[in-house]
Amino acid sequence: MGGASVVVAGIAAPVFVVNPAFIEFQIPYEVPLGASVPVVVTNNGVQSNTVNVTVADYAVGVFQYNRTSTIVDPDIYHANGSLIAPTSPAVPGESVVVIANGIGKLNNPPRTGAAVGPPYPTAADIPVITIGGVPAVTQYAGLLAGLLGIVQINVQLPANLPTGSLPLVIQSPGDSSPPVNLYVAGNLASIPKLSLSASSLAFGNVTVGQTKDLSLLVSNTGSAGLTVSTLQISGTGY
Repeated sequence: MGGASVVVAGIAAPVFVVNPAFIEFQIPYEVPLGASVPVVVTNNGVQSNTVNVTVADYAVGVFQYNRTSTIVDPDIYHANGSLIAPTSPAVPGESVVVIANGIGKLNNPPRTGAAVGPPYPTAADIPVITIGGVPAVTQYAGLLAGLLGIVQINVQLPANLPTGSLPLVIQSPGDSSPPVNLYVAGNLASIPKLSLSASSLAFGNVTVGQTKDLSLLVSNTGSAGLTVSTLQISGTGY
């Protein structure tokens, strides 16, 4: 660790990575939640300035990996332990395993620095998970056995999903995870969906010979390509 250590709220924090750019460490389980706590780094006996950080109950983020040099995929697995990928997508109704970080409010929290074992710590609040905006069933959310701070969430996918790369979002009280894309071989046909930012535009009174501009945003919120071939204007005065 190159002589570096981190203390949070007066508690020694487990340190994983030290290099000239950053230090990666774990917030101790004993740190009070919802509080602003001091963080101090010591390097070869010399203490840094103190920085206060707020510790939230939840700050969930799904781990990700580089499937290629340009494509980042989430650490989400089939029940048999194989990664979900474009060549091995999930299917509606399947139970999958999500590997994440950031559950702080736990039932039976372990001692800091101790490997996780029974009774297994679980999230105090069951997270709400959606796949492509559709609610899924959270079967388990807690710390992964034998590791430090790693979260395992077992999720049963909705029975009806379209085919595609669908956003998975995990919501806990006061927190919503950044979305990650889950590859799904669905049972609903992929269809386009035309969405408008407004159902009508009211120009009011416009003097003859003058113009007035109003904006309308046309979006495709479906799961297949949308082609707009014609536009038609209707209304009194046109």
